[in-house]
Amino acid sequence: MQLLSMQSITEDQAIENYVAYMKRANPKRSNMIFDSKSMKWRNKLPKEKHTKKKSPERSKMESSFNRIRPQILNRDGNKCTECGSEKRLNVHHIVKRSEGGDNSRDNLVTLCYKCHTNKHIHDGVYSLMASLV
Repeated sequence: MQLLSMQSITEDQAIENYVAYMKRANPKRSNMIFDSKSMKWRNKLPKEKHTKKKSPERSKMESSFNRIRPQILNRDGNKCTECGSEKRLNVHHIVKRSEGGDNSRDNLVTLCYKCHTNKHIHDGVYSLMASLV
């Protein structure tokens, strides 16, 4: 009976052997790189990030909202105006921006996450908001 000798190989050599085997076994991997640090396959070239440019009007609107948000939270005593909770506070537009609402103090109110979600229960955004709870 002949004994097979076990060769001693380094970890790098083992990874190289694995990569070569996987590329032969799965042709889709031939266009990929195996990252030995994360131990994951990735594309050779990173995917381009899809960046949608915001309109100047939207950027201006968001900028004004970010400036007024702390003032609204402070005005409402850092509490939900519906239930009084002090956790996970949001600033809610009473009249939606998509319906012509603006970032004026009269159109903004502090709500906790739960009450804010309940305000949007009939919106298309509700399912997204509910999934984040």
